[in-house]
Amino acid sequence: SKPAVVEVIDAKTGTIRAHKNGSASISAYFGEKGKAGTLKVTATVNVKVPAFQKNEYKMQTGADLVLSMKNVVKTQNPAWVTDNGSVATAAPQFDKNGNPTGKVVVKGLNYGDTILTATIDGQNYRCVIHVAAPRISKTSLTVKKGKTATLSLQNTKYKKSQINWKSSNESIVTVDANGKVKGISAGEAVIYTTTGGIRNECVVTVK
Repeated sequence: SKPAVVEVIDAKTGTIRAHKNGSASISAYFGEKGKAGTLKVTATVNVKVPAFQKNEYKMQTGADLVLSMKNVVKTQNPAWVTDNGSVATAAPQFDKNGNPTGKVVVKGLNYGDTILTATIDGQNYRCVIHVAAPRISKTSLTVKKGKTATLSLQNTKYKKSQINWKSSNESIVTVDANGKVKGISAGEAVIYTTTGGIRNECVVTVK
């Protein structure tokens, strides 16, 4: 059966629990119910449960994504967690005074999907975070011996200093921290990076 909009947890204290969006009537009796002289007071309770703005979000590796939820005040201070910390992490956002804003900062680390969960008053609310795969600017390249060319990693927010370039054979071609490729001797080698959790390769031919 479908849950009611609200559920009475403790009739004596008037404690109720909200389950879903909607309206419900709650009655309180001052005196014994059904007896003469008993006063009945009825109020309408309008419920708006917490929810993410969207069910799914997309972001890039190296990026920060700040999310908020509907029907949540910052004093509720949700607890945030992702189910795959290697893909993305989640931490509460704080203002300049160190107070929680009620928002979350999601950091995209590696390509993949993860579920972000917000826990509020013992209830869990979820959305999916899609972290996009970085891609290399060129998958093949020809350079002359002693000449240079530059590769870049696209579709990512990682800085150049955070990208780790490597050469499969430095006697043929080298690459520096900025993606600058230099031909050393005739042959073929691979320049690659695994930044963002996915291997991107460029086959370099040196003539």
